[in-house]
Amino acid sequence: MKALAKVVLVCVWALCFSSVYADSIVSSSGLQFDVPDDLDLTYQAIPEIDEAQKYIAGWNQDQLDYIVLVEKLPPGWLDSKVYLSGFFRDVKAAYPNMKIGKSERFDSQGNLKSTVVEWRKSGSTSDKPSLVFFLTDKKSSYVGFVTVINPDVDTEKVMADTVSIFKLASIASHEIVPSLEKKVETDYVGAWKANETLPNGHQLVAYMNLKNDLSFATKVSVNGKDVLEATGSWYVKDQVIYWTYLYSNPSLPSDAKQDQDSIVDFDASRLTLENQKTGVRHVFSRTN
Repeated sequence: MKALAKVVLVCVWALCFSSVYADSIVSSSGLQFDVPDDLDLTYQAIPEIDEAQKYIAGWNQDQLDYIVLVEKLPPGWLDSKVYLSGFFRDVKAAYPNMKIGKSERFDSQGNLKSTVVEWRKSGSTSDKPSLVFFLTDKKSSYVGFVTVINPDVDTEKVMADTVSIFKLASIASHEIVPSLEKKVETDYVGAWKANETLPNGHQLVAYMNLKNDLSFATKVSVNGKDVLEATGSWYVKDQVIYWTYLYSNPSLPSDAKQDQDSIVDFDASRLTLENQKTGVRHVFSRTN
């Protein structure tokens, strides 16, 4: 059954992403990876995890060992220390006993200054580590999040494998970045503002900037007091906006790092969203 699942997924991946060749992977983030000869990698959705999000998947024959989520950061995040400090502050809020492990710096073949840091949720050596990569050319920055799937995999090998993947990273030319996932978002790109009176009489103002590179920035205030600032990534599928929060102040709990809003109504100047968790609606007006 595992073998069949892999065959089906790889076939779908090959059909949908004509820009992804056997010897390279081009992610929708804009990073291109040459595939090391000794690794079995695909770029695909993993239905058991997320039917829409695509990952670099590392296989051992028919066993999925690990997945890598690659994201492009919003403009301005060019310092690895600043980003990683905020990232681990958020992780610490979700996992108070987390421990940071070893780290490594290297330059990728595409001249990206790169840092990888290992961390564990509990600090216990029995807890499988996660990895976070940060890459920048001082103009744009990217992050990679590695999650171990196979409980029996050698985690030292996972780090070695993924470091070898990111060492072969470069920024892809615009012509070959997969366009399939970006076309539907074009109409929504821009600056939006919601100005509403809440049922308790308080005044809510929310600013939302949706960008072409599928990053977003948002700021929310109530009665003139800022209650949330956040950045992250977004995409649209089947009339739903999927949000992934990469940074927030205050820190969001781990179960709130991903969110979905149904698109109830949309035209050139107005966007009505309904949160799938709470059912709350907000009406945004375009400001640019």
